[in-house]
Amino acid sequence: MESKNISIRKFKSIDSSKLCEIIKRNLIEINSKDYPKEIIDGMCSRFVPENMIENAKKRDIYVAELNGELIGTASLENNIIYGVFVDVNYHGCGVGKKLMSIIEDNAKENSVNLVQVPSSITSQNFYYKLGYNYVKEVETPDSGRCIIVEKTL
Repeated sequence: MESKNISIRKFKSIDSSKLCEIIKRNLIEINSKDYPKEIIDGMCSRFVPENMIENAKKRDIYVAELNGELIGTASLENNIIYGVFVDVNYHGCGVGKKLMSIIEDNAKENSVNLVQVPSSITSQNFYYKLGYNYVKEVETPDSGRCIIVEKTL
């Protein structure tokens, strides 16, 4: 699969169920290697279609598609990038990189010159490869350990 075949578009409410499935599968199959079950269960309980639709009122949410199939998502609220998830079957295929490029372009168009990502332990190396730098580490009862990374655009 070539990343040029991946299209990125704005989120529609009808996308919410499929995107929540993609996110939960990532949390359970991938992030669970770095986080305890109670953190993963709590995060999964928050990724429901209603919450995603509500978030879309304040965030620019993007989706990645391949041949009409949703395979990833990422969102931007002010200068914070949230919810970067790619279908586990497409990890390493350039989907996340393409989503991040669109998000960064959107931020620049809105005069944002510095973006931050509250990264999971699992994803931090992905962001480092894209030129993000470590800022600090935080821990919350809901999300566990989080690495804040940032990039000047």
